[in-house]
Order: sequence, then C-alpha cells, then structure tokens
Amino acid sequence: MLFALALSPLYLWESGLPQISNIVAAAAVGLGILTHPYLHWKRWWILGLGFVFYAAFVDLIMFAFYGDTNTLFAPLYYIFDFVIFVYLVNIATNVGKTFIKVVFWIHIIQLLFLVLSSLFGVGQYSGSSRFMGFFNNPNQMGNWLLWVAIIASATGKVIYKSWLPGLLATAIASVAIVFTASRSAAIGFIILLGIYIILGVLLLLRIFKGKLKIKVTSMLIALVIVMFMLFSFIGFSAGFMSVSDVGDNIKSQAEFLMYRFFYERDLDDTWEGRGYDRLWKFPQYLLFGAGEGATQRYADKTMFTGEIHSDWAAILFNYGFIGSFFFFGFLYALIRNMKILWFKLMLLPPFLCGIATYNIRNWSFWVGLAILYACSELLQYETSGEENVCFQERNLSVLEHSFN
Repeated sequence: MLFALALSPLYLWESGLPQISNIVAAAAVGLGILTHPYLHWKRWWILGLGFVFYAAFVDLIMFAFYGDTNTLFAPLYYIFDFVIFVYLVNIATNVGKTFIKVVFWIHIIQLLFLVLSSLFGVGQYSGSSRFMGFFNNPNQMGNWLLWVAIIASATGKVIYKSWLPGLLATAIASVAIVFTASRSAAIGFIILLGIYIILGVLLLLRIFKGKLKIKVTSMLIALVIVMFMLFSFIGFSAGFMSVSDVGDNIKSQAEFLMYRFFYERDLDDTWEGRGYDRLWKFPQYLLFGAGEGATQRYADKTMFTGEIHSDWAAILFNYGFIGSFFFFGFLYALIRNMKILWFKLMLLPPFLCGIATYNIRNWSFWVGLAILYACSELLQYETSGEENVCFQERNLSVLEHSFN
C-alpha cells in the first residue's frame, strides 16, 4: 500500500482508467484480505457503504436506458475508493505511528520532486503555461498537491507533535500550485494558509499569556532547520539555473495565475459552463439521481455537455437527494468523530475546492479522509492514554502518602 501511495503522482493512461497506483493498491488490499481477513468496522461507515450501493444501483439503471459504458465505470470508482478508505484506516489503526511516519516521508519526498520538476519544466504542460507534471491535467495535480499538504500536516502533527512540518509542506506545495495555474487549488491553498495563520496567532497568544512555554533552544533549532531547507532548495535549484531565473520563472507563473483569476472569462468560468444549470433545468433527477455518463441527453437545454465540474453539484444531480443523504451523512459522521478541531478545519480547503472541480472520484480524496481520520484517532488515543497514566500516577502517590 505504501508503494501504491508512492506511485500516486504517476499517470500512465488517460483519465477514467485505473492508473498504476490504483492497480498496486487493489493488489495490496486483495493480498491483505487473504492474509489478514479481519477488519475493524465502524458503525457509521454503513453510510458510505450505502452511498456506494446506491450509486451502483442508479448507474446500472441508467446504463440499461442509455448504454453508455462511462455509466458503468462510475460506481467502480466509488467501490474502490471506499475500500481504500476502510483499509487505510485499518492499517493506520493496527500499525500506528510506524505507518504514519512512512506516509509522511513518502509525501514529503513526492512533494519536493514535483516542485523541482515544476521549476525545471520536467514533465508535461497543458497548453504553454500550465504545468501538470505526470498527471493528465493541471487540476489533477493541483488537487493532489492540496491533499499532500493536508496529509503532511496531519501526519507531521502525530509524529512530531508540531504543525511546523505541515506548514513547511504547505509553503513548498504552494510553489507547484502556482505552476499548475489551477484556480480552485489556489483557493484551497489560500484557505489552508489562513488556517495556519489562525494557528500561529493563537499560539502567540498562549505564549504571551504564559499558558505555553517554548524553549529558546527549540525555537533556534526550528529556525535553523527552516533556513537550511530553504537555502538547500535554492542552492540545488541554482545548480540548474540562476536564482534570478528561478525567481523570474515563479513570478511569471504567478502573474499568469492572477490573470486567470481576474481576466479570463471562458465558458467554464460560468455556472452553466460548470454544469450547475442541470440542477434547475432537469429537476426531475433531483430525487433519485440522473447517474453519470450519457451526458448528450442534456444537449437540448444546456451549452455544456461534459460531466459536472463540481463535487457537490455532481453528487446531488447524479445521485439525487437519496444518494446525497448517504454521502453527506458519511462526511458528517466522519467530521463528528474527528475530535480535533484543526483536523476538521483542514477539510475546508478540498471541500471549497470541490465547488468548481469534480475530485470525489479521485482516490486522493479518500486517502486524505482516511489519513486525517486515522491521525485524529491516534492523537485522541495518545491523549487519553496520557490522561490515564497521569490519573494512575496521582492515585499511586496518594496511596503512598496515606501509607506513609
């Protein structure tokens, strides 16, 4: 499974087909079930399973009506994604920090590789200015980078008891986001940075109020590490091009991203171009769902006949109120069971990013959910364990005092 995660940025075939990482992950799950068939099951996961079954039911009916093979593939994505979610949570629960630590470093190494590839143009481009690395389009890369920053934040907090690794990962990933020129991913990163700003302000307030003590040596060590990483990164880059060239490259890409935000006005910049208009033009599908694929049936009333470019509009339209009940119920239960507020807030960036892109079928979404939930449970378990140890030590000291 770790090998599958390491291969996740590598797309060898067109979108919609299983990639090498998906194939390896499926093999890992199959092997795991054969060797260790017992899985821990949370009761609220039944909502996710309900969504998977309902999606398959709706899509099979729509395939019978329209015969579009894309309709058959859609439920397979969700079956695979949900299985990955359950299996990753089980691995993290059984193996604990050992697994989480490797997950952290896999994503950090991937992130550094993608950023360097962006700076030096090693990879593919969409058009002349939008870098997409080894993905099939820039938005896929942007979505992956956003989840990598979130996963690094959660796993870094578990391993090192600090948000600093996640902050560094977010800052580094933002460079690659600029090269993708993905507006939805950029919005997600701005929100994630905003969460870190709030964290920093609260940390400073706790320090000033004397509720949190930080050793000067710890701060100096952290500063040295940050400066070393920055200078190493710039120095390595300068081996291929001058520092000024690197800066100019980033600046030009940032200007292009700003241009896309403020001046680009294409069809996909409208509600109709994203497919939202189907919600009010075809209200007959809102109860049971329209299923996925066979999009030519909307051609007589809409300008855009591709898939809906929105997670939330797509779920509502494709699977109706019934499917939405299962899916959003699953997300609500997940968030409710994550007791750490900051982990909950880190779901905001991909959720808001999903307003303009359809990323739920991508397994990065489900991997991210699984890692966030597992890390939250590990931290809760450690906290409750420390409280129990303190309680036992306090009782022991009372007994010793009474005996004496």
